[in-house]
Amino acid sequence: MRVSIFALAAAAMLASGPSLAAGSEGAAMEQYLRSKHYMDRLFKLGIYWDRNVLQRQVQCEEQYGVEPTTFMLLDPPQFEPGNPVPTRGIWQQRFRLSRCGETATYNAIAVAKDGNVDLQPQVPGESRAGPRLIKDLYEQAVAVESANMSEAQGDCKKVLVTDTWISLPPAPRVLGGQTIDNVWEEEWSMDRCGTEFQMSFCFKPSAQGGVDWAPRNCNSL
Repeated sequence: MRVSIFALAAAAMLASGPSLAAGSEGAAMEQYLRSKHYMDRLFKLGIYWDRNVLQRQVQCEEQYGVEPTTFMLLDPPQFEPGNPVPTRGIWQQRFRLSRCGETATYNAIAVAKDGNVDLQPQVPGESRAGPRLIKDLYEQAVAVESANMSEAQGDCKKVLVTDTWISLPPAPRVLGGQTIDNVWEEEWSMDRCGTEFQMSFCFKPSAQGGVDWAPRNCNSL
């Protein structure tokens, strides 16, 4: 099976968090994000999720393309002289994997430490949720919904988030008779041991500066 990268040039990265600082550190980080080393890492992570986890396009024999899309810096990068790979830093990366006429969107948290960058996969798709919020959604809603499913699955309890998308973009919305800014809604598609199910989540800013959520459509609140 022939698999190669045909899109190595990085697309414009939309920084929705702290931007890269001017100067040597920012320039070095920008260069690393556009490097073949980093693109290869994204490519391999996408292939792993595509084939080993979600089992998508397992028979595809065409060329694959990887395209970074959005980028959010969580902890500023640091570099050592002569080393093009950051020795410290954390960022969130979204990228598209194209193959056989279809495109999938994947996400990762990149953690740089001691000259190595560890890519930790997040839920696929267009979710705006960060790692901590994703953990809360999975443990407090997805796992509970899965446990309540009536389908007999034997001992299988494996649940995978297969896709996420924005069903209502961030905007002022009326919730409980009150207009609240930056409310948005997401749909999550899951697979529990071969049985597909879907959940809706409504998100709003919390008084503490975080995000509150409910496992239902915003229009029902």
